[in-house]
Amino acid sequence: MDRIIKVTGNGRISVKPDLTRVEMILSDSRPTYDAVVKLSTAMTELLRISLSKIGFDKKDIRTEFFDISPYYEDYMDDKDEHKQRFLGHKYTHGMRLEFPNDSKLLGQCIKAIASCPAKPEFKVSYTIKDTESLKNLIIGKAVADARKKAEVLSQAAGISLGSIQTMEYNWDDIQFISNTDIALSDELYDNESSNFKLNIEPEDVEATDTVTVIWSIL
Repeated sequence: MDRIIKVTGNGRISVKPDLTRVEMILSDSRPTYDAVVKLSTAMTELLRISLSKIGFDKKDIRTEFFDISPYYEDYMDDKDEHKQRFLGHKYTHGMRLEFPNDSKLLGQCIKAIASCPAKPEFKVSYTIKDTESLKNLIIGKAVADARKKAEVLSQAAGISLGSIQTMEYNWDDIQFISNTDIALSDELYDNESSNFKLNIEPEDVEATDTVTVIWSIL
């Protein structure tokens, strides 16, 4: 049996976010499929027009998901049996808008969304533009941490590390999102100024990942 040592290393980073992300959801229903398709098209266009007035191009608003499904109403019949009544079709359109951190622009963006006749739901978060470089940095830190742990263990056990046999990494997506949570009251939407500025300093983005490394033992 091969003599090996298996160690899991952890990589951690904490960096200042440089990108603001606004996620928006439009959703409504109509009795027929054709009617709900027309509605979704019209509401999406209204939202894009509202954001174009503050300088965004329509192509800046990216679709994350889109769904049209039948929906039903639950009810009890005369025999107290559970039934469903078809009511029509419902659409859900999720979109995303990203731009470099700018409190004034964010305020204008929120004002435009809140005053849009389409009335989308939305949330604001902060993230990182160059996520690929950060992923590589975290992986590098995790491998270095695994080697450091392996060296401490081998020294304590009086053995020597050989060559790396395998490295195990799950390749799952890392979420580079700040923990900053923005909650806005309805009073903010009543502000007549289109140039109000939100004085927000988001928390750093913190992310972790692991790499498992197997060395041979000499």
